[in-house]
Amino acid sequence: MKIMRDAWVWYRMFQKRLLKRWSFVIVLLLIPVSVLAMGVAMRGESGVLTVALCAENPSDALAQEMMDVFLSDDGIIRFRSAQTVSEAQQMVENKEADAAWIFSDRMSEKLQKFTSEAGDQEPLIRILEREDNISLQLSREMMFGKLYPYFSYGMYTNFVQTEITTKELSDSLLRTVYTGNDHRADIIAIEYLNEGYVADNAAVNYLNAPLRGLLSLLVMLGGLASAMYFLDDQEKGRYDWLPWQKRIFPAFGMCLSAVTLTSVVVLGAIFLSGTRSVLWVEFLSMFLYILMASGFCLLTALLFRSAGKLGATLPFFIIVMLSICPIFFNMKILPWVRILLPPNLYLHAVNEPKYLIYSVFYILCVYALAIICNRFRKQKAG
Repeated sequence: MKIMRDAWVWYRMFQKRLLKRWSFVIVLLLIPVSVLAMGVAMRGESGVLTVALCAENPSDALAQEMMDVFLSDDGIIRFRSAQTVSEAQQMVENKEADAAWIFSDRMSEKLQKFTSEAGDQEPLIRILEREDNISLQLSREMMFGKLYPYFSYGMYTNFVQTEITTKELSDSLLRTVYTGNDHRADIIAIEYLNEGYVADNAAVNYLNAPLRGLLSLLVMLGGLASAMYFLDDQEKGRYDWLPWQKRIFPAFGMCLSAVTLTSVVVLGAIFLSGTRSVLWVEFLSMFLYILMASGFCLLTALLFRSAGKLGATLPFFIIVMLSICPIFFNMKILPWVRILLPPNLYLHAVNEPKYLIYSVFYILCVYALAIICNRFRKQKAG
């Protein structure tokens, strides 16, 4: 009981010491600021790219209807309306838009001609771009998908009038039959192997999707900074009264205190942002992440043994984690490096149950390595 009480006193002392460090306080403040910034971005006009829409003839009803389909879309592409073709072209030239889609005059006539006659036809839409990239290619794929119903209905009416009957049928009748044959059956069925493990209401907005990953890096940044603080204190002789083999305890206490503080703030930010998973998954995965991150930072402190060296490599650690951990993309590169990084396991654990087991195994390994490293450290120091 006394050991637990003493451990708690030391733990609180380390927390107070960390909160006196402005650099650590700044890391903590970065967490709510990041979430607030992400929330502002989601409420504002944000997107991967901007496309200007313009009709050659503003009074063309079909062109305006097609434009309204795109303007009402809330996806990753931001659409803006231009009054004239020259205005749309100017927006592209001034980099106010990445591309301009210009809907031709007499759209109904050209669409009917396109779906009923073979051979070369006049284009229905012109696209103005400064360059071609993957985002613009994806935007064109989206355009094809949005315009498909118009072409589908045109080919349907042409087939009925030429192949089934020569009697002139009204558009209302054709459209009634056309929509009546649309059973809305799913062509593709999506099933999740982890159904029931991840909350159904988890936010999937493309902007806040990397939020959890970025916040997990702040946890690691706080832990690595605390390891650097410990090494700095050791270099200044603040632990000279303690034998070398026992300095692993304040090193662990400093890392655990920092990681716990940042993790609590991160967990609150995750809940506030709406990206949370199932409750027990969130708490269990975060608890394991605290132990993983603390062990990783402890091992780092034991290996570097110099605050200057660790500080110099701190940006390298963050860049590597940002690059190969599944924050923006789940890239299958450097697998033997990825398995050494706690954020990689944590980000997988909130989606796949098996990674909770991997996390436990990682914890056992990292603390075993820390104990072994500390023994060699004692012998070298002696």
